[in-house]
Order: sequence, then C-alpha cells, then structure tokens
Amino acid sequence: MFQDKSLDETLKIIQEGLWHLKDTTSMIALEHLDAIAKNYEFTLADSLQSIENILNFNDCTGIYYFEAKFNNLYAKWLIEQGEQYYNLIERREKFFFYIQEIWFENRSGNTPRLSVKRFMKHFVARKGGKNLFLDGWIPLYIGKARNDSFSSNKGIRYRIIEHIYADYRTTSDQLYSMRLNDLNSTFKDVDFRVSYVELDKFEEDYLYHLVYFIEKELRYRIKPIIGKQ
Repeated sequence: MFQDKSLDETLKIIQEGLWHLKDTTSMIALEHLDAIAKNYEFTLADSLQSIENILNFNDCTGIYYFEAKFNNLYAKWLIEQGEQYYNLIERREKFFFYIQEIWFENRSGNTPRLSVKRFMKHFVARKGGKNLFLDGWIPLYIGKARNDSFSSNKGIRYRIIEHIYADYRTTSDQLYSMRLNDLNSTFKDVDFRVSYVELDKFEEDYLYHLVYFIEKELRYRIKPIIGKQ
C-alpha cells in the first residue's frame, strides 16, 4: 500500500485512517451512552460501602460519564430568591455563580472547574426552550480510565469512586477529582448518575492515545458543565 509513496503521503494516509477510526469509535461510544442500560444512580448521602457494593462496573479501560439532576436544588434556590430574578438571562447567571460558589467552597486538592458556556447551554435547551436544571439530567463530567496492571491505574470503577470519594485510594491533594463527597451537605438534594463505555481494545500504549481523542470528541458533543474547556 505504501510502496512508491513519499513519507508525507504515507503519514497522510495513516492520519486519515486514525481520524476515521476516532470518529467512528466516538459515534459508537455516544450511541452506547445514550442507550446504555448499565448505569448507576446515587446521592451523596450514600455511604462508600454502599457505592462499592452496588457499583458493579468493570475495572476496564474506557470512557465514563457523570450526570446530575439539579431540579430540587434549583427549585429551592428559586424559592429563596423569590421574584428577584424574574429575567431568564439574569436568573441563569445568578444560578451559575451560586453553583460555582458551592463547588469551590471549602474544597481541597486538584478539582476541575465549571464551564460557564456549557452551563448556559444546558440551562435552556434548544428543544422547546426546556430548562434542564428544572427538569432533566445535566451532563456533568466525562473522563477516561485505563486498566494497567503494570501501574497504579485500576480502570473505570476505581476512577469513578475516586471522583466521589477522593481519598478512596490516596490522600494526595494532587489527585485530579471532582471530590463530590466534599459537597455532601450542600449537594444533598442533587441526584447523580454515572455510566461508561468499555474500550478494552485500546489498552495498549499505541492505541490508548486514541482514547484521548474519543474523550475530547464526546466532550465536544455532550458538553459537560465540569472539566476541560
């Protein structure tokens, strides 16, 4: 196939093949997340033991996806505000700053940030102007994990629990985690849901780099409100 072709032409063919693989795999992963039956719902009132027992996910390589339902918290916030924020644009800005203040209050360690643009997109969805914060699951966070028996990486199940309980495996402040349990008093009225897509065929070093691009593509399509821009 590559005979009589220049290096530039050969690299171009390889690049086009990799991008096609990335796009195809991203679409399959997105469809799988949309139709997934294997997900787990929890609240921050649940104990670590109950989460460990119920969360029967595999410690595999792949992509995991957190969602949150803020309708109870949003309804309480609206009651507290009264009629002060009657303008929809003003209301969503004030609610964002309210969530942002909660998110960073009394937090430790390396915690991902909220995205203003993504937050605003989900506050009023395009379909019929539905406010997902009033009634619906909000895309919260997308991440990847690798089951690597030669290092401390333990796969999706371990990584998901770390996002809920950051000290599940380590007390290091350098651990990049949502640290949801830090919010158990302020986010007690928020429901959470997590699901995942297995990508065990991508465990090898030369293929795992593609998982980064799949994660990036899914983040672009789903637009979670927390995480990398």
